[in-house]
Amino acid sequence: LVFSLANEQSACKLVLRPSGTEPKMKVYALARGEAGLEGAALDRSVTEVDALVEAVLQDMRSRVNAIMAPMLP
Repeated sequence: LVFSLANEQSACKLVLRPSGTEPKMKVYALARGEAGLEGAALDRSVTEVDALVEAVLQDMRSRVNAIMAPMLP
């Protein structure tokens, strides 16, 4: 699964795939922003992308927990 997320300043893709060797899901975060950022501007961009990724992952955790809860003892 590939989730594409974007706003005016940056874009992010989350790629989810099953592990080929273990019973778990692998998540890759791919991001791009304005070229040539340095210092504080780069830090802000990284913080923004990190927050976006965390929000999506938290939403996914909530949905998985809601789906799995009836199946757990």
